[in-house]
Amino acid sequence: AFAAAQVLAASAIVSPRPALVLFSFENIDLALPWYRKWIERKSLAAAAAIIAGGESSRARLLGRGADPARMSVLPQFGLDIKAFRPPAGGETGETGETGGEFTVGFIGRLVRQKGIDILIRALADLGGGWRAIIIGEGPERAALESLARSSGAGERIEFAGWVDHFEVPKMIRRMHALVLPSRSTSTSTEQFGHVLIEAMSSGAIPVGSDSGEIPGVIGSEGFVFPEGDAGALAGILRKLQGDPGLRRRLAEAGRARAVREYGWEAFAGRTEAIYDRVLAPGAAAPGSKDSGGGE
Repeated sequence: AFAAAQVLAASAIVSPRPALVLFSFENIDLALPWYRKWIERKSLAAAAAIIAGGESSRARLLGRGADPARMSVLPQFGLDIKAFRPPAGGETGETGETGGEFTVGFIGRLVRQKGIDILIRALADLGGGWRAIIIGEGPERAALESLARSSGAGERIEFAGWVDHFEVPKMIRRMHALVLPSRSTSTSTEQFGHVLIEAMSSGAIPVGSDSGEIPGVIGSEGFVFPEGDAGALAGILRKLQGDPGLRRRLAEAGRARAVREYGWEAFAGRTEAIYDRVLAPGAAAPGSKDSGGGE
């Protein structure tokens, strides 16, 4: 961006020269005009530390010539682990207001890229007792409600509409699994999927497509299916539906990981470590033989 060029120009005339830290969430390698390529190349060369928002962003930056020794992977959106917490005994979930009925959720914009139609088709293949909560608004809502009715699952799927952010933790505690069935396009792919870590922290099992950064966010604490494959998603939901023990094990592991990696306190500590390294006396300048120390 031109703002990056301005920062580079200003830093070159300031004494002592400041240490620059670069952050990028971009994870799709779009064709850039020559002047943007030049700005990016200069920015990567000048940065004392480079923070990638995920492994897919890191891979793109490496492909653009970034020094791996100066790179860290640290998404910039954490969460309040006290607000996003598992349900207390008798509150919701396994024995609460859902009556033990297997409950699946989605939170996000109701647009084609989010793949909610894939989720509805997968739900229609589930047997037994289940319900679903779709939270969010968007231009696809009417079409999705129509699809739910025509699939025969309309009475089991609640379209909750827009929900205030501070009400979201309570809604997630009604869910056993949260699904992010995103589909990639030629110009976008999922950069992170914040609702996945909100689900993990709240005791819901994260399930997502293999779009962009989703597999790395979910890790071994949930399930990943191929983009657009409603049958594969239905199989995952069927497995979770029929195995409460598996749900409990994954919920415990997901909560532990959310606290360890995504809570604000953990984020602050990891961020501070990056800046401490950059500002340490004698820290090597970019391009010198002694530069390094990435994580």
